[in-house]
Amino acid sequence: DGAATNIYAITHRNVLASLNANSGEIVWRQTLGDNEPIGTLQLRDNQALTLSGNNASSVRVWDTATGSLKWEFAYPPSPGYVPGSGAAAFVGGNKDVVAVVGDSFVRLSADASDPLWEVALNGTATYRRIVVQEDVAFAIGDAARTRKNPNSRVHVVEVNLATGAVVKQYDMADGAALGSKSLVVIESKDYGAYIVWRDEKNIIWFIHRLGLTNPMWETFHAKSVQIELMPEDMLTSTLAEIELDPGLNDNTPRFAFTYTKDGKTKTLVVEMFHSDKKLDMRKVVGFRSDDGVVASFGAANKSLDAADSLRSSLSARTVDGGSLSWRIYKDKKEATHSG
Repeated sequence: DGAATNIYAITHRNVLASLNANSGEIVWRQTLGDNEPIGTLQLRDNQALTLSGNNASSVRVWDTATGSLKWEFAYPPSPGYVPGSGAAAFVGGNKDVVAVVGDSFVRLSADASDPLWEVALNGTATYRRIVVQEDVAFAIGDAARTRKNPNSRVHVVEVNLATGAVVKQYDMADGAALGSKSLVVIESKDYGAYIVWRDEKNIIWFIHRLGLTNPMWETFHAKSVQIELMPEDMLTSTLAEIELDPGLNDNTPRFAFTYTKDGKTKTLVVEMFHSDKKLDMRKVVGFRSDDGVVASFGAANKSLDAADSLRSSLSARTVDGGSLSWRIYKDKKEATHSG
């Protein structure tokens, strides 16, 4: 209909910007200080949430229409800060935020000058992900390696959203790491939140529901998505999160699975679904991706063409820095690709 849609972006020069998706023109931009790299950008109800600073110490909420600052919280420098740590997410409506700032997990509010609660993390992990589910929040990170346990693994801290009381904390996914090509975090309101991963030398997927201390179940990915792969094909397969997908996700947990068979690379979008009162997985759509191994996904808002058949468009970043895009149609099982 020609209406302008804005794209929001952060850059390595500490800039937060809104761009007109039709023309590419800058609608507004905010440039932060030299020591304020922006590590988080989230959008909710016409607001943009950023976490910035060398110690991931500054939380800001911006008006997406004007770029004006609505409120901010600056956390004092923390001697226990773990380099690389930092995450933030909106809670429920649009007034509260949970964040890993410095070496603490906090809940902040536009209506309060101090944190509503604060949990000391004590350098237990490099926290780079927060998941909010109903009445709890999870801080997820790569666990600190110790002489007793030198292996990589994921550490989870579960906190009561209302009180800040620690419900539990535990290690999981031994040998795996956030941001790797063999682990994804997926979440939805109806299904809950899960971590899916494959060990480096294993052809089995492990599926863990956040809040439980053991994997919920194990499955062969060939069985899950109705394809036949040799073990060597499975061992080189990769997983990638679909970061923002209002057109496809529909509150259903989904992620991308890329594999190479007979010299041809293919990417599948895999979703969870209920089957006989248990969760299972299946393929949603598949497409050739020989241009590069997919590292992460994003998605444009669902839009419909003149024939009302365009379901969604996906974009992907490859591990070698390239980019791919697809247009997925309701009446096609395969997606059309453009480099």
